[in-house]
Amino acid sequence: MPAWSTDRSAREAAPNRTPARAEIRVIELRRNHPRWGPRRLAYDLARKGLDPVRSRSSIYRILVRFGLVEPRTRRRKRSDYLRWERARPMELWQLDVMEARLTSGHAVKILTGLDDHSRFCVVAHAMPRATARPVCEPFAQALRAYGVPQAVLTDNRDLDTPLGRHLPLR
Repeated sequence: MPAWSTDRSAREAAPNRTPARAEIRVIELRRNHPRWGPRRLAYDLARKGLDPVRSRSSIYRILVRFGLVEPRTRRRKRSDYLRWERARPMELWQLDVMEARLTSGHAVKILTGLDDHSRFCVVAHAMPRATARPVCEPFAQALRAYGVPQAVLTDNRDLDTPLGRHLPLR
């Protein structure tokens, strides 16, 4: 008999659906531990070696299907976020110091500075340690080269110190 002529109406509607026995295990475990979410339930099922172990998303769908959690809307897409930026160049520079490892294994600190409006890199400098002088010298060079911005923003404690009074700004 050709494949197209077989009666497919009796076939299971969702062939990849979690077996009923596994759903019951998830439901029982959730009822015993009502504060556990899908991630913890998946971890505990895997730790106990219960077969078949389901993914976190499968466990979430089981919990929603049986009314054990309220379905949540997904997180916003990146395209939904509004990027805040200053209206004009030189209103704000953002400075950051980060660490990188050289192929030799030595650590190096990298000072970067961006103009918030244009995203122009006003400073990029590598140094062995991010102490006052190695940070202030390239920052002062950037100030002399591009001018003084209205504000400077940083999230590093090292740069939040009152180093500004030691910088030759003009």
